[in-house]
Amino acid sequence: MFFLAVIPLAAYFGLLFYLYRRSKPTVMKGSSAFILLAWGLFGLLTLGPVRLLIPMFLFVSGGYATWFCWVLVYFAAVQIIAKKLRDGVIVYHCQREILLPALYRLVQKLDEKAQWHGNVLSMPGYALQWTVTGKTCLVFTLTQPQPSNPNKAILYDILTADNEPDKPNKQ
Repeated sequence: MFFLAVIPLAAYFGLLFYLYRRSKPTVMKGSSAFILLAWGLFGLLTLGPVRLLIPMFLFVSGGYATWFCWVLVYFAAVQIIAKKLRDGVIVYHCQREILLPALYRLVQKLDEKAQWHGNVLSMPGYALQWTVTGKTCLVFTLTQPQPSNPNKAILYDILTADNEPDKPNKQ
């Protein structure tokens, strides 16, 4: 049973290993990264040692129905948290000193009033403000969310856009 509990976590660590071994940084939405982490912890929380912390009489008296309810509560909690993180952006395998100046130059093209204040990137023209944390895995968190703001995904779009200079077409 313990072996089954560790398989999702091993897969999650394998994915992180792959992301950090790539030559290019990987950009991911905050909710996607959290769901991957939740999947990695799923085995430990439902089949592994954490389940042992729950009083055993719950599983004896309820059987599989109790386990199924535990899984439903877990997935409900994951969905609620993922919904709150959907506007965040995570960049794996990048150096802060390289990405932030390049990101600032790109943001300046979109919003001339954009400014850095320590770890905060504010974009007044889009009514957005992002907080940056991390060193090799940068996490961008929307700190002034506007529910009706259609520009919330702009940072993800900027980071995932192909910003290579146009190459001449060979004809």
